[in-house]
Amino acid sequence: MQGGVANLDIQLPLYMLALGAAQGGHLSVQKAEVLQGAGTSAEGSRRRYKWDIHQEQMKAFLQELGEALAQGDVAPNPDIKRKVCTFCHLKAACRNRGMVTL
Repeated sequence: MQGGVANLDIQLPLYMLALGAAQGGHLSVQKAEVLQGAGTSAEGSRRRYKWDIHQEQMKAFLQELGEALAQGDVAPNPDIKRKVCTFCHLKAACRNRGMVTL
């Protein structure tokens, strides 16, 4: 999350780092197409995406998350647009439900 907005893909780069992969992508089962790629192959002259910057942002996010957890801070922190909340199945138990507008 950057600037309070959930706009950083963490899952795919973690899989790629674990596997030592140089490229990867999210595949839409419904559309049968790659929705978003990551890695050096996803870089391009028309796209501002840079794999090394993506990795730095991901590592910084995970570092901040680790520090918060080490301090006992486990409070939910959904994005300010609450887009992430639309995917959540725990609304009934959510401590932020008063702030969530769906």
